[in-house]
Amino acid sequence: MPETAERRRRRLDLHACLTVAGIPPRAGDLHAIEVLSLVDDTTHAALLRWITGTS
Repeated sequence: MPETAERRRRRLDLHACLTVAGIPPRAGDLHAIEVLSLVDDTTHAALLRWITGTS
């Protein structure tokens, strides 16, 4: 699937959110982050909420 600005933003958001939460992504996690960057904005927002524990 081609790279889009939205996908790139979601991927960077996930990296940043995980790192701030004290969970630096491992090399093996990169595939999961790529897959999760394909979700829609509503699902992406839920993922970030779950990682950060915010509502």
